[in-house]
Amino acid sequence: MAMHVVADNIGDITETHLQAISGRLLWRIWRLLEARGVCLHVWKLFSKTLANAHEDISIGFYRFRKHIQRPASALKVYTQPLLSPTIDFLSHLVISGGCRFSINEMLCLSELRNLSALELIQPADLPGVQFPEVSDRLLRGWSEVDEPFPLLRVLRIRTDGDITQDSLRWVTKFPSLAVYDVTGSRNDWQDARAFALQHDWKLYRPSTYADESLRQYMMMLDPVERPQNIDMSSKAARVDTHLKSLCDDPRSFIEFVPNRQASPLLDYLSDTTKAYMPAWVVDAPEVELPSCQGNLSFEAWAFWLCSLIGQSRGDEDLRSLGCNIDTQAVAGPYVLPTRPMVSLCLGHNCRNGAIDTPLFIQGFYSTRQKIFIRCGSANQKKTLPRVPPRAGPTCTKRARSDASSASHEPISLRSKKRQRLGDMLQAFH
Repeated sequence: MAMHVVADNIGDITETHLQAISGRLLWRIWRLLEARGVCLHVWKLFSKTLANAHEDISIGFYRFRKHIQRPASALKVYTQPLLSPTIDFLSHLVISGGCRFSINEMLCLSELRNLSALELIQPADLPGVQFPEVSDRLLRGWSEVDEPFPLLRVLRIRTDGDITQDSLRWVTKFPSLAVYDVTGSRNDWQDARAFALQHDWKLYRPSTYADESLRQYMMMLDPVERPQNIDMSSKAARVDTHLKSLCDDPRSFIEFVPNRQASPLLDYLSDTTKAYMPAWVVDAPEVELPSCQGNLSFEAWAFWLCSLIGQSRGDEDLRSLGCNIDTQAVAGPYVLPTRPMVSLCLGHNCRNGAIDTPLFIQGFYSTRQKIFIRCGSANQKKTLPRVPPRAGPTCTKRARSDASSASHEPISLRSKKRQRLGDMLQAFH
């Protein structure tokens, strides 16, 4: 009975309330909420509380996914819950077909300090479907904001040719950006390679136009010269296959490794690095994961790519914001992002209202995909403002709606409800 009361009033529950409850009861409340459908507010509370309590958590607690096929509200309604001033988690946002956001709304995206991956995907085979205006003007507007996108590591833009090579000068001002994946008109990118080098970017050609796997990004981001007798492509393909199924495997539990002892994901592309791996990796039993066909889903792609970039660059962006990154989260031999990740997809690029592999092949001979990798680490000589001390989780859409409805109740009634709820929580001691 008491657990149902807590579940019914979860919008009023804070992290402080949950800290007074034992781990066993927390799990029972979580399973009750999970059966009802977990919202972002609940995920923020339990993923952080259970991790701080050193409970064994699965990889599902480390990532939250939400897909809104036909968003009807203003963009800020959806992005506000993605914001974490204390960088308790990283955010990944996909905007695709069916979104009616104005240019002014899109400009506000640069305010998301913890946004680590942004994808703007215009549907290729859905003519007439609304899509926000995406051009060099938008990227320039983002670059003119004070400290734009301090944690943005991946930017992927698939449009019908409104982005030109001039955009490189604007995205260079995003201090953490490591991967810029863009589709544009051939006529607007005629001198892309030389122009990229002027701004400390290196141009890569995708292995195939339809290759959206992590394999090609592993090869591009790998700074180490491997022995010639090692088949890097096949090794990357095997790692990619494991990553496809690892995210949804309930047996994938997380361990936190101190002092950044975990071996980088890229080291698994070479057998020669196993001699330098810590014992907890070498002795770990291998588990055969279920097969997974096709490309990585939209949120898993960003999840692993952000982890890959963070490892290769030592999480310098998080460190510059004052985040404690002395421990690493690992699932088996694979290192996860240093912070949990929330993925939100707005819109769709398929006729069934889903999000498919974000290819843009309309006008195949007039457009071309280009992938730019930043040369070395981003220039972070300029000191970024440090994050404020960690407090309770930020307000979510669910919590705000609960607060809005509660504001119409008499003050005395609300205080009595809080008192009764507090008494109920005390019963768990």
